[in-house]
Amino acid sequence: MSRVSIAAALRECKLDRLEAQLLLGHVLGVDRVWLLTHDDEVLSDEQRLQFESLADRRNAGEPIAYILGVREFMGLEFEVNPSVLIPRPDTEILVELGLSFLHERSRSQSRSRSREPARPARVLDLGTGSGAIAISIARYCDSCEVYATDVSDAALQTAARNAQKHGVAVQFYAGSWWEALPPEIGAFDLVLSNPPYIRADDKHLSCGDVRFEPLSALVGGNDGVNAYRDIVSRSREFMRSGAMLAFEHGWDQGEVVREIMGRGHCHKIETHRDLAGHDRVTCGVIT
Repeated sequence: MSRVSIAAALRECKLDRLEAQLLLGHVLGVDRVWLLTHDDEVLSDEQRLQFESLADRRNAGEPIAYILGVREFMGLEFEVNPSVLIPRPDTEILVELGLSFLHERSRSQSRSRSREPARPARVLDLGTGSGAIAISIARYCDSCEVYATDVSDAALQTAARNAQKHGVAVQFYAGSWWEALPPEIGAFDLVLSNPPYIRADDKHLSCGDVRFEPLSALVGGNDGVNAYRDIVSRSREFMRSGAMLAFEHGWDQGEVVREIMGRGHCHKIETHRDLAGHDRVTCGVIT
């Protein structure tokens, strides 16, 4: 096999340059800066074959996050694999909204004249997947107890490894939405969810990264909003009055999610937009 330099390998792989650098950096165990300053170094046969194998997977459409096995979210690195959705930047809006609610709650308790000790906020992530939402909340909010559910055992195993990696305490439960929780769980102050919200007939299911992601975490029924109905219908059973319920949803689903929440037990309903200006996260307060 002919010897190939780093520069030549990056040039010949038919990938976007950034993606090629990420893959080769993964093979060599180095960062992009090192690659740029050592691009005349020659790859070993083993390194070249490994890089070409990863490049072939990416050229076939496999998400680079699955190839690398990690994705950054909220400044933290999460293990990802085909049993979980790949965390996306838009979901950070949901987490930031939750953190703002928790910080305001903490400030309100600090201003209170009550002699009772402040009660930690109880937070629930429904459909946790990789655990990105729950773990980010636990990592950036010290004064809260965090719980999370998922119907997939493989996803929960991934989430548990991520929680251990980041040194946070999250209690995980297996099952569908509220049914996963034990009867004695008590009431929550904040519930967050990024549930399946793609319509079953959506053509985008056969495009891009979603082709490789778990279908059960993507499809929300014929109209895409089954999960919102299920979660809202029982929210009052598990949430305190004044608690916040917040969802991520599709860019064209803000209105229908507001309607579902309004028919449930929510008021003060607001929709927040993503960086592209699309409706992305809707929240409301439990009556």
